[in-house]
Amino acid sequence: MNYLLVNPAAGNGNGHASLRELLDHHDIQVEPVTDAALREALPGPGDRLIVVGGDGTVSRTASYCIAHGCALGLIPTGTGNDFARGLGIPLEPAAACEVLAQGNEQVIDVCRANEHIYLNVLHAGLGSEVTRAVDDDDKRRLGRLSYARRLLDRCGDARGFRGTIECNGARVRGRWVEIAVANGSSFGGGTRVFEANPLDGELDVIAVRPRLTAHLFKLWLLARVTRRVPDDPAVVYLRGPRCSISDCKPRQVTADGELVGATPLHIEVLPQALRVCVPPAPAAASRNDRGVIS
Repeated sequence: MNYLLVNPAAGNGNGHASLRELLDHHDIQVEPVTDAALREALPGPGDRLIVVGGDGTVSRTASYCIAHGCALGLIPTGTGNDFARGLGIPLEPAAACEVLAQGNEQVIDVCRANEHIYLNVLHAGLGSEVTRAVDDDDKRRLGRLSYARRLLDRCGDARGFRGTIECNGARVRGRWVEIAVANGSSFGGGTRVFEANPLDGELDVIAVRPRLTAHLFKLWLLARVTRRVPDDPAVVYLRGPRCSISDCKPRQVTADGELVGATPLHIEVLPQALRVCVPPAPAAASRNDRGVIS
């Protein structure tokens, strides 16, 4: 059985009326479901829960799918749509429905930060501040560019925070302007963590020390060009199945665009925890020696 969960507030809120026509065109019969119905444990093993919304809606729904054994389908209508981007799911509704009709599935890793499940990237520091600063008006006017605007607003004032990061036997203490813990490869509407792969059972931890805005921009540009974490003293890169962020004053943390709590944090991978409908290419893809889907 296919169940359809729609978040009418995601993205610009337009186009949802035509979704049933698109699904009918692909012979996908759906039963509408609400958040309340999910709390009553309606879809179960063998079912597919199709979510119409953005990263926050998908992340919240993923916990249900994991607990009840149903597959997750996605028609992305959010602002960033980073979960869809990372898995190669089309952002255009008709093409996303085509993926659902093909019925191809991939089992992916998810992460747990304290008791919260997330799919893509967790932020402590600058990334969390930017996410919380972007409001609905920003999203309506600027779309995914709203993240870049807020980042520029805050980058010059970022003094960082002290904390200790532990991962895979390494322990690093210092002052950080940003700590990102990635499972998926996309955040902030298309910014890439090129090393991250939700199939490899590993977290990718990228911590950035405070520097002048020009230097931070150079590092960001270098990452875009080289498609890897920059080799620079300002950047610490760690990998492992679990990590912790501690020894710091409580700081609010965001993941998948949502506020999920505060430090201290213990984060771990839950390997092969979630079935997702994806295009055939990512499912058939192999991983190269850096763990990246190719």
